[in-house]
Amino acid sequence: MCKADIFVNCIYLSKAGPIFVTFEDIENHTEKQLSVITDVFTDMTNSNNSISIYSIHTTFAHSIINVDVNPESKPLFIISINYLLIMLPCESSKCFSAVLWESLLILKDWKNIHVCEM
Repeated sequence: MCKADIFVNCIYLSKAGPIFVTFEDIENHTEKQLSVITDVFTDMTNSNNSISIYSIHTTFAHSIINVDVNPESKPLFIISINYLLIMLPCESSKCFSAVLWESLLILKDWKNIHVCEM
């Protein structure tokens, strides 16, 4: 996982699954690329959480937390806004994944895509 720059966890696990990122991964990899993890699932107390490297949720006002990593590595930030999935975690995960998948398919042309005009 440390070869990616950004990791978005948007899966719902009702039983144990793969562990995507651990403290050992980020502490022992001084040449890591990973700099941002967005946890859409945000259930850090669930034993099935596949990225158990943080213990607090972020908010819209304070949207990132810094994860303590090897001082020789670049910083690692977590975005984990708790109430995005409060009511229907499975349905929200499926919906978000579908939208994210469409975005990922066109990501290679990111310089020519206008996401938001203000």
